[in-house]
Amino acid sequence: MSIVDSVLSRLSSAGYTTARFGDEIRFEDASVLGFVREFATARHLIEEWQRAQDQFLRANAPALRRDRRKSWNAYSVLLTSQPASEEEAQRLITIEEDFRATRKVVRAAVSTDGDVESALAVLLPIRRRVRFVAEDALARVSDRLSALPRPALEALLRGATGEEFAQALLRGEEEP
Repeated sequence: MSIVDSVLSRLSSAGYTTARFGDEIRFEDASVLGFVREFATARHLIEEWQRAQDQFLRANAPALRRDRRKSWNAYSVLLTSQPASEEEAQRLITIEEDFRATRKVVRAAVSTDGDVESALAVLLPIRRRVRFVAEDALARVSDRLSALPRPALEALLRGATGEEFAQALLRGEEEP
């Protein structure tokens, strides 16, 4: 899997305008401007991220000055497919928590489309994954109703008003 191809696909699908500049992907929409850079290793990412960010900011300084909104929403997405050692992982967290100049997304061991999607989650539209499961609706309703106190269940079954049902619930809580 090519991280770059997956990143381009995800960002384009999310409505960003994307372009490749050498080993960097730049992306932009109405309120966000950023770049994605893949590094060979976590160590290389740690050593080179500031240079990559500074280069991006210099290249985009006029656009950031024209649109103040984007200057608050500038992103550096720094990825490597290689895993990080414990020490490197701590350094990657420190980089991600550094909010100077750009917001950072920093990930190591990015090797699948799912890893790319997870890394880009802050930039992608919210999607809720719904899982449909066949179930017995009557059994489910019956199970939920069985938790009601007897007086409340009887009130519900006879079509009581909301007030009558509430009173039956309170009576049911008083029963031993």
